[in-house]
Amino acid sequence: MSTGDQPTGTSTKSGSGTPPADTSCSQTPGSDQPADSPPADGTPPADGTPPADPNDCAEIPTAAHAVLVADINFLVELAVTKDEASQLPHKFTLTSNDGNVNQTLTLASDAAAGDTEGTVVLTFTGLTEHHAYTLACDNGDTTYTVFKDIDYDQLDQIGPDGTVGSSTGSADAGSSGGAATGGS
Repeated sequence: MSTGDQPTGTSTKSGSGTPPADTSCSQTPGSDQPADSPPADGTPPADGTPPADPNDCAEIPTAAHAVLVADINFLVELAVTKDEASQLPHKFTLTSNDGNVNQTLTLASDAAAGDTEGTVVLTFTGLTEHHAYTLACDNGDTTYTVFKDIDYDQLDQIGPDGTVGSSTGSADAGSSGGAATGGS
């Protein structure tokens, strides 16, 4: 098969099979001369050091670079069944102090069944660190604050009364929301 008959997507070698030796470490942009070689006119560098050997390359250690991206969610677990939640008019709004997060979720359409029987979960997405958050509830008659200006790193410490440190370490705000869905 000749080179022209090769199917699309394959590569064809040409030449002797060995690439030409690269004798320079780095090139000055727009120049065919190594970056650390003396100027083309043969004058030594201005600082008086002898010209560097272009074949004497220094290795620059590199490290792998990774960027981790995570979606940060805040879950509110409420002590009502999925059937009960579908009949309730409650709307929960989570806002951040910088205004980048402003999400409203309803029990009727956004609640998912919780891991514990008889509970539902509202999942707020896109939170960021280094901000404070406020959760408000509109129960159809009244809008009230469940918690206000709680720092991101303390959201998992919110207790049943909506304050930090008032529970035994539960990571959900279900009880504070549970009171809201109980007919408040």
